[in-house]
Amino acid sequence: MDQQICISATAFRLPEHYVTVGELRDAHEPALRRSQDDALRIPKLKQLALEEIDGVHVFNGEEEGALALASIRETLNERRIEGKDVGLLIDYSAVSRAKNGISLCYKLQRDLEANNAVTLAIGNGSCASLQLAIQTAVAFLKSNEEIKFALLFAEDRIRGRRFQPPFNILGDGASAVLIERGAERWVIAGAAYQSLGKFCDVLGINHWEDGNFNWGEFENKIVPIHYKITRDLVFKVLEKQGLEIGQVDLILYQNMSYNDYRGLAAALDVAMDRTYLDGLKGHGHIFGSDLVINLSMASRAGRLRPGGWILLISSGAGFSWGVTLVKT
Repeated sequence: MDQQICISATAFRLPEHYVTVGELRDAHEPALRRSQDDALRIPKLKQLALEEIDGVHVFNGEEEGALALASIRETLNERRIEGKDVGLLIDYSAVSRAKNGISLCYKLQRDLEANNAVTLAIGNGSCASLQLAIQTAVAFLKSNEEIKFALLFAEDRIRGRRFQPPFNILGDGASAVLIERGAERWVIAGAAYQSLGKFCDVLGINHWEDGNFNWGEFENKIVPIHYKITRDLVFKVLEKQGLEIGQVDLILYQNMSYNDYRGLAAALDVAMDRTYLDGLKGHGHIFGSDLVINLSMASRAGRLRPGGWILLISSGAGFSWGVTLVKT
């Protein structure tokens, strides 16, 4: 059995409604005034306007699952397969659910007529859930020869505060990834993941609650280790393939801010032009969809050299970190 597991198609969809950074700042001014003093007490963080993001797309009445379904259909059409061919359907959404409060995977299984698919939700609420979804899909495909295609999807919409200086601006959107055994496209060559549950009370995904962020604990416990853990996971994955960071063509990271990108580049000792930055503007942070957006955009822009190496890097509330190595 061919054990080469690949990312064979990706897609994303954004709501039509667009909100600028200035509009978000005005809308959240009372909450920002309450949190600003706490944020400015942290010496390791610089208060940023996040104007490089420009704005984000926001759901405005669209039906739950509609954009995820459109993203999924695009990946299926690209590979000319149907819902019945899908053996595994994984929901890596961070904050969204169907109207009945459960995962969208059942609704989309019905809409796709993917009656042969195992349905699964990676419900740990982390922005790094895509990393877990990829590893889960790889394990399923390697262990069950009856499964050739796995569909991974997310659809996330924020129902509260979006403007989160100095870290990010939260946008809405959906994404899909088709994982395939025996394909010829982007080979998943390695992965690593780490979570530290002792930080569970520092921050979370209930962004509409002002008290959902412990600035002091974030400064003292997460900031000092964040990039170190990321670096350790990156080099762990590279070492298993006999690679060095200099052999990586492009680094795809979550869409937080240019400041965060600079921190990542410094931690990995790479130039900023080795990271893909274009996905930040106009999207902001859309949880696990960030990496799918950046991978899709980088591919369209011709940034993925055939036979080259790319790294997908993300982290999330909880706190967790994930790295996936792909040969293009």
